Amino acid sequence: MKYFKTTGFLFILLLFVFSCLSGCVAPQKAVQKEAVCKLPGSKIVSIAFDEARANLSRSECVSQFDDTFEALLVASSGDPKIENKRLFHDFLKWSMNEGIIRKTDASRLYTEYFSYKYASLPNDYNVCSYGSKEGQIGADLRKELVKKERGLMQVSKDNENYLIAHNNQAKLALILEATWRACSNGNDF
Repeated sequence: MKYFKTTGFLFILLLFVFSCLSGCVAPQKAVQKEAVCKLPGSKIVSIAFDEARANLSRSECVSQFDDTFEALLVASSGDPKIENKRLFHDFLKWSMNEGIIRKTDASRLYTEYFSYKYASLPNDYNVCSYGSKEGQIGADLRKELVKKERGLMQVSKDNENYLIAHNNQAKLALILEATWRACSNGNDF
C-alpha cells in the first residue's frame, strides 16, 4: 500500500512539474498575414498601374486611393513620357467606373495634374463675390501650378502644356486682381 501512495505521489508530482513547464514554454509567434492592401511598388509604369487596379479592386483597399495615386505619380516620374497622361486618364476613368471616386473627383484630379486649365477657380462667374477670398484663390492657383509641373513636366514631359498652364496662371492672377479692384470700387459687373 505504501508503494501505491509513493507512486501516486510521484505521478501527481510529475504532472504538476510538466504542467508548470508547459506554461514556461515560449509561445509560438503568431504568423503574420501578408498585407492585404499594397501600394504599387513597381518601377515599370504599366505594371504599377496594374498593381494599383488590383489593390483598389479590393473593397478594404479603396481608402488608399490617394496614396495609390501618389505612388503612381512617383513610379511615372521615373519614366516620364507623354503616354503617361493616357495611363492616368484611363486609371481615373476606371476608378470612377468602379465607384472608387466620383466623376467630379476624377475630372478635378486629371485637370489639376495634366491639363493647362485650372480646377481651383470658382465655378461661377460672379467674380466680385470672391474678392474676399483673393488670397486663398491665389494660393490655390499656385498650389495647382506645382501639381501641373509634376504631372505635365515630371510625369509626362508635356512641356508645351506646362508653359501654357504657367502663362495662364500669371494671366489669371492679373485678371482676377484687376476685377476685384474694380469690384471694390463699386463697379459690379
